Amino acid sequence: MYVKSNYITNAYGRLKYLFDEPAHDGSAHRVLGVNGSHVYLWGPRGQPYPAQSGYFLNQQFKLVRRQAANRRKRQQAQHIICSFSEREMPTDNPKRVKDEVNQINQLVGGFMTEYFSDTQWVSATQADGQEGHKLHCHILINSVKPNGKCVRTNKFSIS
Repeated sequence: MYVKSNYITNAYGRLKYLFDEPAHDGSAHRVLGVNGSHVYLWGPRGQPYPAQSGYFLNQQFKLVRRQAANRRKRQQAQHIICSFSEREMPTDNPKRVKDEVNQINQLVGGFMTEYFSDTQWVSATQADGQEGHKLHCHILINSVKPNGKCVRTNKFSIS
């Protein structure tokens, strides 16, 4: 698994990119699975629809950011990308891709619960990459927690 992290100064732009834009490869579905915490996701509890609105999610992030003690904070979110190799999460069998997406949602949910349980976040699992169809997951963590305290995005690292 390859992991990359960077901070975002425009959360809406990233949410729009993840959820509202068409797939890079021209396929019908950009997002294969979605997960999150402290956000309202469309669909039944525990089984949200892959199709979400970037605008709607941003409105939720914005409501929480308004509670920030540091109102001059430039970073609006932290963006983590987890990319899986074909050996780890194969996409050659379309019938198995749904199982792989569910497994990624469980991995992301477990990681986020352990390390970021008090933050507002959303994830989108995709396989529409410009360089092949590897499964990858984008996680967007709001820079402000629901209690109004800031997430330290300037010292963020993944080990």
